[in-house]
Amino acid sequence: NNTPLNFKSTSQYSTGNQLKYIWDFGDSTISYKENPSKQYYTPGRYRVRLIIQGNGGCADTAYETIDIFARPTVGFVQSDTCSLGAKMSFTNTSSVTNDTMFYNWYFGNGKYSNSKDPSIQYDSFGSYNVKLVVETQNGCIDSAIHKVNVYPKPFANFKVNADRQCGSGNKFTFKDTSLLYGATTSFDWDFGDGIITNQQNPTHSYTNYGQ
Repeated sequence: NNTPLNFKSTSQYSTGNQLKYIWDFGDSTISYKENPSKQYYTPGRYRVRLIIQGNGGCADTAYETIDIFARPTVGFVQSDTCSLGAKMSFTNTSSVTNDTMFYNWYFGNGKYSNSKDPSIQYDSFGSYNVKLVVETQNGCIDSAIHKVNVYPKPFANFKVNADRQCGSGNKFTFKDTSLLYGATTSFDWDFGDGIITNQQNPTHSYTNYGQ
């Protein structure tokens, strides 16, 4: 846990007594302030010692044991989906040292889940900010937010200038008539004779007879 802890001396002393403070935080670090702040970087149990020295070398010591718990490291992965109603699955990659984790997912569409690795169906195309909040049994919390996208699914279709031609000099012209939503990234044509292309509206000649 990287949150600084504030220590306050509640020591009693007589008026006019000039005090010196020596704080030993149990991890080989010390402070000479009356009310110091301290940041621990390693989870564990620490015995904190405060030594107070007054006039004439008079001293007293107080002890307190504190527990520092690990903050969870929160993360998840997912893949974008094409088409409404398709399940988008989330893989939780969160981890913590020597503690139990509890999960709260917020999917950006008003729905939520307490599962470790949930799935969700979106009813509208668009981008959604998905937030995962992880809390440990000892009360340490952290979160992560990823943007996910639900894309419309294209409907592939095409026309050809003729579905049959003579062998010599044949030339087929293919026209893409697919129903597209938004930007299209690629076209993959397979002409059935081992030849492929990624042009949107290609032409092709066959060297062998056949159907």
